[in-house]
Amino acid sequence: AILVARGVRARRAAEAVDANGTAVPPNLLRQPRQRQGQKRAAPLSTMPRRDDEEENETRAKRKVHPGLIEADNEEVAIVVHFETSEPPSKLRTPHVRRLRLKTLDERSDPEKIADDVMRKCKYIPSSKRRVVEMLVANLQDHLARNDDARQNAQDARERRRRKETNTSERASIDDVDDYVELLYEGDIDTKIKGTSLVLSLCGRVGDLEHLVQHQTLMGALARVLQEDGKKSTEVAYNVLRVFLSFSNFVEMHQLLAQHRVGSVCLEVVAFETDRITHHSKESEKRELERARHNEMKESSDKDERRARRARQRSDKALYVALHVLLNLGEDSGVEHKMVRRRLVHHLASILTHATSAPLLVLTAVFLTRLARYAENKDTMVKLDVSGRGARFLGCGHRDLVVSLLRLSANLSFDKDAREQMVSRSYVPTLVKLLKEHHRYRGPSLKVLYHLSADDRCRGMFAYAGAVPIILQLVLKFPPDRCVARELAALICNLTLHASCAEILCSQQRGLTALIDRISSTQDAPLAKTLRNLTQWSLIEQENNNLDVSQYKRRGLWARHVDNIVSLAKKSR
Repeated sequence: AILVARGVRARRAAEAVDANGTAVPPNLLRQPRQRQGQKRAAPLSTMPRRDDEEENETRAKRKVHPGLIEADNEEVAIVVHFETSEPPSKLRTPHVRRLRLKTLDERSDPEKIADDVMRKCKYIPSSKRRVVEMLVANLQDHLARNDDARQNAQDARERRRRKETNTSERASIDDVDDYVELLYEGDIDTKIKGTSLVLSLCGRVGDLEHLVQHQTLMGALARVLQEDGKKSTEVAYNVLRVFLSFSNFVEMHQLLAQHRVGSVCLEVVAFETDRITHHSKESEKRELERARHNEMKESSDKDERRARRARQRSDKALYVALHVLLNLGEDSGVEHKMVRRRLVHHLASILTHATSAPLLVLTAVFLTRLARYAENKDTMVKLDVSGRGARFLGCGHRDLVVSLLRLSANLSFDKDAREQMVSRSYVPTLVKLLKEHHRYRGPSLKVLYHLSADDRCRGMFAYAGAVPIILQLVLKFPPDRCVARELAALICNLTLHASCAEILCSQQRGLTALIDRISSTQDAPLAKTLRNLTQWSLIEQENNNLDVSQYKRRGLWARHVDNIVSLAKKSR
């Protein structure tokens, strides 16, 4: 109510005019009575005043209220919160001050760093110096524990700045022509701003149709990506994300094809793939130099951090470009054009040199789709794609492992690809994955089944300890259903090998449970497994020419004859 009353008086004062129609200053509305014989003093507004006096008066009126002081581990900075208020209104305005600790490392003195922070920021009370010192010590411990803390801090600052830039100027669909003009400017920063504004418009699905039909905008975006995408990774990333928003809708694919979006994205993929290969080779050279010269460790660490930042930016742009191509590749004709421009070779190179898990997952998914065609499968076999992806099967990233297993399942139909997998020790690796997570079992069993089709590969299952694990998977399968086809076919193939059959027959409880399951479910593939086991025992007796009294497996089938006969009667 007090504020409203003051506002009313101020408005009346502003509207007051004198007899000549001239506005009367507020300080002249209420003049004190003039005594007789006293000269009238000049009004305050007409008196000369120096600028420094006005500034000092403003500072004296404004009050600072200290607030919370905290440490930001992401940006390695001290965050100071405070509020300011002016006496007439008494309304407090919050403020935040961030003080980056650029020189902080493991050997820094927290007391000196705290003194620098207190000297740079006058809004921290002297009583809080101990708090600042403790926060600096905590940040020092954080840097010591995390090797990538500096890199993560810079990335966090870039994300915050980008977010502040986006929130400072909100994009409007009515200003699209103004954003197009920004794309024609020669400055890279201006183009980054223009592409980010267009990208913010793509967040609203209702505006996508209007944007994709804007011929000038689409042509400008394609031109900027082709000409300036190699100069600035951020420009390429923003434009690719705009194209990704359009490519999510099949109805817009034809409009994207008119502006050669797929061709431009392929050029980005080729360029970024070469860049990743170059970064990988440079990293290997730095490792060799570091091993030779220990005194160059500090400089090599800086080069490594700089290369890691550049690699992360390249991975982001490459991920979005591949995602656009994956969406456009739903048309078989477009996909065939991509293959003719060495797309499979680029994907194989990414699988070799990339380190980003999302990028590797997308690459494996793309290769899995392309492997459906014989010509692409032959190219992957020549490039040893299965061998390149073998190093990630034990990484622990579930999505990546599942994607690589599905790719291996598609490639395992080829004999040469199976030989490559065997040479890369796929059998023990896949057997280990069977025990780790249920998501790995389906694709792992498919690959193992294809590998078990070769006679010389079956012996590896016995040495890898796969037979007991596969038998347990069969016995623990839901009793009201037949065993999965891949699992039943795998155990049937393994019983054709003498070592695997011997391991199965040596587990008496497992053999009994297997016969009981066949009797209850009447599963034909499992019955073939039982037939292979009986054939192995007969061949063993015939080859050894032993007497019945000397046969080690004597009485193996005696206890199961009744069950087998009853099963034969039921099947009839």
